[in-house]
Amino acid sequence: MLKKRLLLFYISCLFIHLNLCAQQANSWKEVQEKKKGTIVVYYSDYEGFILEEDGVIQGIEYDLMNGFRNFVEKEYQVELEIRFVKVNGFSEAYNRSIGGKPGEFFAASFSITPERLEEVQFTPAYLPDIQVMICSSNVPIVKDSVEFKKVFKNVKGVTLQNSTFETHLLTIKEFYLPSLSIDYVRTIGELYDKVEQQSNFFTYAQLPDYLLRKEKGSSIKRQNIFKIRYDGLGIIYSKESDWQEPIIAFFEDDNFKPFLERKVYQYFGEDVNDLLRSDNSSSQDEIDLLTKEREMQSRKIADQRLKISRQGFQIYLFIGISVIIALLGLLFFSSYRTKQKNNKILELKNQKIREINESLRAQTEELRTQKARIEAQQRLIEERSIEMYKINNQLTRSIYTAQTIQQALLPFDRRLNFMFDEHFAIYLPKDIVSGDFYWVEEIDNKIFIALIDCTGHGVPGAFMTMIAYAFLNEIVEEKKIYSPAKVLVSLQTLLSWAFQQDKNAAKQLGMDISICCIERKQESKAKISMAAAKQNIYYMLPQEKVLNVVKGERKSIGGWQENVKRTFEDTTMELPKDSIIYLTSDGFEDTPNPRRRSFGRKRLKNMMEEHASLPLEEQKDRFIQSLEDFAQGEEQRDDVTILGIKI
Repeated sequence: MLKKRLLLFYISCLFIHLNLCAQQANSWKEVQEKKKGTIVVYYSDYEGFILEEDGVIQGIEYDLMNGFRNFVEKEYQVELEIRFVKVNGFSEAYNRSIGGKPGEFFAASFSITPERLEEVQFTPAYLPDIQVMICSSNVPIVKDSVEFKKVFKNVKGVTLQNSTFETHLLTIKEFYLPSLSIDYVRTIGELYDKVEQQSNFFTYAQLPDYLLRKEKGSSIKRQNIFKIRYDGLGIIYSKESDWQEPIIAFFEDDNFKPFLERKVYQYFGEDVNDLLRSDNSSSQDEIDLLTKEREMQSRKIADQRLKISRQGFQIYLFIGISVIIALLGLLFFSSYRTKQKNNKILELKNQKIREINESLRAQTEELRTQKARIEAQQRLIEERSIEMYKINNQLTRSIYTAQTIQQALLPFDRRLNFMFDEHFAIYLPKDIVSGDFYWVEEIDNKIFIALIDCTGHGVPGAFMTMIAYAFLNEIVEEKKIYSPAKVLVSLQTLLSWAFQQDKNAAKQLGMDISICCIERKQESKAKISMAAAKQNIYYMLPQEKVLNVVKGERKSIGGWQENVKRTFEDTTMELPKDSIIYLTSDGFEDTPNPRRRSFGRKRLKNMMEEHASLPLEEQKDRFIQSLEDFAQGEEQRDDVTILGIKI
């Protein structure tokens, strides 16, 4: 029993060894030296290119490799055996090629791309590489990228791993459909089955393969946008391979071009051959492709009509013969008249059909002309749309980066928590970046807090906030100016100097600002100095229900007015513990509702008085809710910022 098992094991090992040896490929140098050798072609099924059915392999790439073998044997006087090995899908074929050995070739309708040329070698292109977007029959045909984004938001992609089809779907996912879901399959047959047999799928396909399947009656559709053209299709061999010399010689041989044209005609038809070899512009290519699709549809309709016509004729013939046989002896004359009548009816019907066909032909030609004109306009619009989308995308990314930088300048909650027992900050930019910001600094036992509303909003306002932030740090931290009024005067001087507002067009650039300096004298109260430019400072004393207002000067910081000197005064007072100070920009009170009425300063003060007894974090929630209830979804008019601190 043991001997029998050992014998079986030995035989199995010998079989595996022989099988591996049988697939051993030779380098071109070895073939030249020995005058014989073997090459191995690894392939993945792809109809029209290379496909095994019922044990028989056929396709243009199969014939190319056999033609190459015949060429080498004739021109170099060597014996060359060629073996074809089927692999498990497109991705495996390409992955094998990266580490392939000399004498190994890989066929699966591979596109020649710069990225792949860094990993493998290609034969010269044997076919132009035109790839089109195809989809399930239930998906509508779209006219441009805008409609594409709407229609395809619920459509799924399907592709082959490591293919150029995958690259196109990932590009569409990046720029048009961020939520796109993509399924992966192993072979091109599975890819077509997914698109044809299921709803709401799309992918990319080689143009010849798509036309071949349409010729066979496939229900798939082609979208008229996002067509891709590469350098061509080629067969892969590894970087280490030395077979380049005979390959180039084969492709440059005078007999190669007629041989290739015969094979393209054999597997894809004469129309596809002419379409692929044309040197027309992309617009003419699209017209030719639409014409080809229309001709396919027309042939299909014609075949159906012919079939119906033949069936009808057979029925009429059977009836006629039956009637003749039944009445031949008794009603010969009547039968003859009936036959004449039927012939007249048939002639009238044929005449009517000819008229209808002529009318359809004229309408089809008119529609084709209109469609070509519309498609030219659509392509122009699509190109402009893609260009604008790219520009907008770049600007948006830049602005989001600016938002991150601007938010980094705002005081962190942890720092505010360290300075104040209670506080809140409502910060609602109108755009991605804001012209409002707030600033907090502690120096020499003094806490400075300021709210600044710069001219404009969005990007211009954001740049102004950066300038104001730098100037406030310079005035308070470096120059040690602690009086809020003097801080405003210094800020006015720096802005006028920075923008040279007495000389250039930056005369309107400025900012509204309110600033407080808080000194804690003792546990139960604090000394507060305040000054403001075109803003009001509100405060509420504990146990009181009426809001107090410190009105700011009626002029902004910045801007230039002839013979006007900016002066500001401090308002100083002592506030007891638990007093609340509110700083606010004008964005809150300027917020409109659907009737275009503003929130208003009076409503703002009433809101503060109504909720002053609540904890500050709850006040924040009530303020935001009041603003949303008033606006009812209306778009903001300006940046909105409110600060609340409890002494």
